[in-house]
Amino acid sequence: MGRKPKYSKEVKIKACKDYEKGNVSFKDIAESIGVGTSVVHRWYKTYEEHGPSAFVNGIMV
Repeated sequence: MGRKPKYSKEVKIKACKDYEKGNVSFKDIAESIGVGTSVVHRWYKTYEEHGPSAFVNGIMV
């Protein structure tokens, strides 16, 4: 049994879409939700490769 994700798929997808729009940086997003910049960067790389389903289907937790 895996651990429960700390952040919902909606939060992760919104963070990725916000970054994609180009209005905010990884740092700004990270500070607003209370995670490290590297976490948001990792979410975005996964999102870039697999799309929103990455968070829904458990590819990325």
